[in-house]
Amino acid sequence: RLLTQAIVRGRISVPMAFRFAALVVGCALATDPPPYPWGQRVAPDTDTEADCIRLAEDWAARDTGKRESSRYLDLTIFIHVPRTAGRFTGSCVFKPTFPRESHCPKAYHVLPPLFPNGSKKPCTLLMSHYDYRVVEGVVHRGRPTVVMMLRDPLDRVLSAYEFAIEVSGRRLGLTPMPEITDKVPTRKVWPWSGLVPYLDFHLGNEPRTRRNEARRARAAQGTCDAKNLRSYMPWTHPEADLDIAIDKMDAATRDPYNCSMTISLEDLMDNDIWLESIDNAVTYQLLGLTSNTPWSLQRQGLEDEEEQTAARIRQCLRSGGPNSTAGRILMELAVTRLEERVDIILMHDRLDDSTRFAFAKLRSFGTDARMGQKFEKCVEKTTKSMKRRTEKGLRNIPWPDGTSLEFNKRTRQAVPQHVRQRILDRNWMDTELMVYGRRIFNKEFDRLQKKGLVEELPMKTVVGAAGGFREPNQKKEGFPSAKHV
Repeated sequence: RLLTQAIVRGRISVPMAFRFAALVVGCALATDPPPYPWGQRVAPDTDTEADCIRLAEDWAARDTGKRESSRYLDLTIFIHVPRTAGRFTGSCVFKPTFPRESHCPKAYHVLPPLFPNGSKKPCTLLMSHYDYRVVEGVVHRGRPTVVMMLRDPLDRVLSAYEFAIEVSGRRLGLTPMPEITDKVPTRKVWPWSGLVPYLDFHLGNEPRTRRNEARRARAAQGTCDAKNLRSYMPWTHPEADLDIAIDKMDAATRDPYNCSMTISLEDLMDNDIWLESIDNAVTYQLLGLTSNTPWSLQRQGLEDEEEQTAARIRQCLRSGGPNSTAGRILMELAVTRLEERVDIILMHDRLDDSTRFAFAKLRSFGTDARMGQKFEKCVEKTTKSMKRRTEKGLRNIPWPDGTSLEFNKRTRQAVPQHVRQRILDRNWMDTELMVYGRRIFNKEFDRLQKKGLVEELPMKTVVGAAGGFREPNQKKEGFPSAKHV
C-alpha cells in the first residue's frame, strides 16, 4: 500500500519498488511470527447459516437458564473494555470508594477466587478485562452490581492501534522483559498479550531497526535534511538507496497509521489476533463471547468446548454481518443485558459527565463517594503517568527527521474515509449498542441531575473528550486527556 502511493506520487521508482517488495517477501518467508497466545487462531468458516442460528440460540438460552437470585450481592464488577478509560475510572472513581481491604486481587491476568473458602471475607470490587461470564459465574449467589464504559467504535479501534504501537515501542531494541512476580506488565494482559508480541516481532526486524538507529543518529548530529538525505550520513549498507527512498516517503506523508516504522492500521486489522480481540469488543464482552475469559477460568472447571463454541459464534458474526439471523439474536441479547443487567453505564465521549454520574450512582447505593482532594490528586497522578508512558513508547519510533511518532486529533481526522467506514462496518454491533447505551445514560443522568444528586467537577478537572483528544481550549491541567485513556 505504501509502495503504491509512493509510485503514484513519483516519490519512488518502479524498479526500486519491486526491489523493496522482493526484500519484504523474502523476510516474511525466512521468518516465522510468534506463536498465537491462546487456543486456535480463528474458527474455520465452515458453519452454515443454520449452524450459526443454532449456536446463537443456544448461547442466548444460557441467559434464561441461569438461576439468578433476586437479592444484590455486596460485589461490584467493573467489566473493563480495553481503551475505554478504565484505568482512570477504576483508579480514581471506584477504588477510592471501596475500602482497600475489600478490593479483589488484581484480575487482569488471572481471575482470583471471588468467594474464597475459610475465614477470608469475599472481596467487593472486581475490575478486569474478563467478560460477562464472570457475572454468570456468581448469579446463583445473588446479583452483582455491573459497571461498563461504552466508547464510539471508531475512536476505540484507533485508540487500540495507537496503544498497541506505543506498548511495543516501550521495549523496542531492548532485551526481553524479565519476569515480574508482583506486577503484571501490560504486554502480558489480554488483548495486548497477543497484539504486542506480534508487533514486537515486526517492528523490531532488521530493516526497521537499521533505519531507526540511523534516524536517531542523524537527529543527534543535527543533520536532518529531508530534501537531501544522502548528504548527512555516510551510507555503506547495501540497502542504503532503499532506506533513503523509504525515508523520503515517510517524510512526505507523515501518516502514523501507514508508515514504514510500523504495521499499517489496515494490515493489522486483517490479522487474526485483531479480529478475535478488538472488533466489537464492547458487545462481545457483554455477551461473554471474548477469547479471554474461558482460557483463564479453566482452573475453575470450565470446559475448553465453551471457548470453541465462542470462537465459532464470533466467526458466524463476522461472516453473517448485521443482516444475519444469528447476528440479530445476539444483538437482542446484548441490548437486553445492557438495559436490565448493567447497573452503571458510562459513556467515554462524555467522560466528564460520566465521572459525575458514577459518583452520583455510587452515593445512591449507600457509599460515601465524593470528588474531593483525594480524587484531584489521583487525576493529576494518572495524567502524568499516562503521558510519561506514551512518550516513552513513541520516542523509540522516529520519523526521518528524528522526531517521535505522534498520534493526536489531527492525525485521527486524517484517517482516510474508506478506512473509517471499514472500521464502522466491521464494528456494527458496537455501533448499534452505542445508540442504546447513550439513550440509557442520558435518561439516567438527567434523572439524577434533576434530583440534585450530580455534583459539579472541580474546575481544573473539566475535560473535553470529543474525538478522543482534548480540544485546544480545554488544556486545563489535572484531568486525564482522552488521548491517554
